[in-house]
Amino acid sequence: MPSINATVAIVAAVVLVILLVNSVARGDSSAPPDLTGSITRINRTEADPSGTGHVGALLITGVLADGSPVEVLVRVSEKSRLARKTSQGLQEASFDELAEGQKVEVKFEGPVLMSYPLQAQGATITILSL
Repeated sequence: MPSINATVAIVAAVVLVILLVNSVARGDSSAPPDLTGSITRINRTEADPSGTGHVGALLITGVLADGSPVEVLVRVSEKSRLARKTSQGLQEASFDELAEGQKVEVKFEGPVLMSYPLQAQGATITILSL
């Protein structure tokens, strides 16, 4: 039978994991970005016959939060939050404002497919430069 200290440690770890998952699921703005890099290609979706809300995709070359260099195909949907960083703070942006060569920060939502390039759903995409 585990000791009381071991049980308390396990419960604390479970609570911490739940809080972390909830903050990521909500797109917590205090969490660091999962990816920082430059847009190298943009694929715009003209119509979404599947009804998934897919708007387009961005190929981004950059670094992950752990410093690993990477290319990621980031899917953008109607639920994705797009913003532009300005001297006054963050301002809402649209998919049409994205352009190749822009530096961006991305927070992922859901699993990352371990393919080449990596594939992820963009929860938040912040334009850092024009």
